[in-house]
Amino acid sequence: MNDATMPPPPPPVEPGAPMTPPPGPTARLPWEEPGRPFVEALFETVKLFVTRPSEAYARMAVEGDLIRPVLYAIILGWVGVFFAQVFNIAMGGFQMGMMRRWGMNASAVSPMVNIAIIVAAPLLVIIGLAIQTVVFHLVLMLIGGATRGFDATLRACCYAGTAQLAGIVPVCGGLVGLVWAIVLLVIGIATAHRTTQGKAAVAVLLPGVLCCGCVVVLAIVFGATLAGLANR
Repeated sequence: MNDATMPPPPPPVEPGAPMTPPPGPTARLPWEEPGRPFVEALFETVKLFVTRPSEAYARMAVEGDLIRPVLYAIILGWVGVFFAQVFNIAMGGFQMGMMRRWGMNASAVSPMVNIAIIVAAPLLVIIGLAIQTVVFHLVLMLIGGATRGFDATLRACCYAGTAQLAGIVPVCGGLVGLVWAIVLLVIGIATAHRTTQGKAAVAVLLPGVLCCGCVVVLAIVFGATLAGLANR
């Protein structure tokens, strides 16, 4: 064989130097792996987002089928709503008993309302998911952080639904879930759009800050109006 056609020899390796393995395909989320058993994929994905959220979002697909991410959000959202409403029913009965024991008049929300919320939870999750995705993506576009399409933001919001599991914790589960969801959303949006976590945090927090500000302004105006009417 002609020496000109032979491939160049590999570079010499120094003694003791670590061997660098060839790059392989990036691992996918268990939930997005085709053919993975349903329960196993769900459990492994939840475990990954709970313990290593940055790695989980790095393994998330940013394009393709949206049914799996949305289904993940519905399942986790329904679990969180179910436990939250069960605790509300239990605590409502306890509070009613204590108030009656103290001789106080009390009225409680019918357990049928809690059951109706549990039944409607999948629809409520979808509506909430659509609203927050539109709002976050719009703000992200305004601040120049949206490097991918709407579906990338939707995927990040879907997997942030892992925080709904905090509803299993009684009393403080709602607050824990809120903080956890904000953290997951910031990591997820930053990873999905390859933008900074600062811009992702603005996209997640700014709508809530504006809403709170509007509520405060309306409360001040309403109070001032009532005060003016009382003075008259």
